[in-house]
Amino acid sequence: MVGSDGIATSASGGVGGHAALVEVGVDVRQRHRFLDEYDGRADLLAEVLVGQGTAAADQIDGVVEPAVAQQTLGHAEHLLHTRGQRGPQPARSHGGLTRDPLRSLPLGIVTLRIGALSWVVSALAYFVAEAVAASAMPRYGYATDYISTLGAPGLSPLALLMNAAFVVQAILFPVGAALMVKGSQAGRASAFLVFAVLNGIGNFLVATWHSGPSGTGPDWHGVGAFLAIAGGNVAVILGTLAFRRAGVSRTYLAVGVALGALGLACLLGLILDTSLTVLPIGIWERGSVYSIYVWQAVTAVYFLSFHAERIEAQAA
Repeated sequence: MVGSDGIATSASGGVGGHAALVEVGVDVRQRHRFLDEYDGRADLLAEVLVGQGTAAADQIDGVVEPAVAQQTLGHAEHLLHTRGQRGPQPARSHGGLTRDPLRSLPLGIVTLRIGALSWVVSALAYFVAEAVAASAMPRYGYATDYISTLGAPGLSPLALLMNAAFVVQAILFPVGAALMVKGSQAGRASAFLVFAVLNGIGNFLVATWHSGPSGTGPDWHGVGAFLAIAGGNVAVILGTLAFRRAGVSRTYLAVGVALGALGLACLLGLILDTSLTVLPIGIWERGSVYSIYVWQAVTAVYFLSFHAERIEAQAA
């Protein structure tokens, strides 16, 4: 008869037959290891059985009844024929249970990719919204005007669009950071996540509290801008260092730290260069803001294109 493992045995020659099958390398445990090594495809096992058909038959001749030996090889040939008609089948585990191929991707990789995509979406949303809002505002200059002016109602025709981009970043930057950390298995990332949240809070304040005359109350817009810029650039540096534990390249580390340092330097220039003798206000501000968006986009693309494959290979 044919056992549950697909290998033919008989009542009279079962023990001797099993010993012979062990000798030709097709016992139950070797079969399971073979399936795991080749993604659980049973047709590969069948190919081995058929390919070793003559040798197997010679070695088990006299131990297992010839009819049983032929039945074993016939079963393998039938399996190959069935696989050819039905196409690739879902992988099998040691217990013979099927595994859904849609769920075969490690959860960490899925989490990582969702986080990376959220960062890409947020960065693209910001740059597109800024370009569209600036084009709709007469005499607006990237070098000479604040970014926040594009979100000021009454001044910017597309203020709602710009503020929506701020809100998107307020949500997706900290959420994406948490997903990226979890998916990449980065270590000691608590400080990074705290500053990512501060960046989110700052962007939300920038989107909901707009610049106004001084002396009219707390400058929540200024507080939000500082949290978004300072918190974001500190998060860039801390995030880069946290991802170091995920095995990123030295080039990535150098680029990440340089972007964060550039952003903080531009923020310092924005605060100290009040006479604008060094650079125009728009250059200082955009240097301190763009460093965050560029870093999150670079990090996302890096993990999506290169590093995710390495993590997936390690998890396999």
